[in-house]
Amino acid sequence: MDAAALGSLEDRLREATRAGKEAMLAKLQSEVRYARARIQAEAMVETIKSAAPN
Repeated sequence: MDAAALGSLEDRLREATRAGKEAMLAKLQSEVRYARARIQAEAMVETIKSAAPN
């Protein structure tokens, strides 16, 4: 998952919010939370890798 994919999910989330589609909204909210968590986890792994002695 990259920032562009997250941006796309967030765009779809905004569309669902405007359309009032509750089921779609709940699904997209879940996907956005997962995507954000995954991006944060990947960033932490990269930080740890770069800080580890070779």
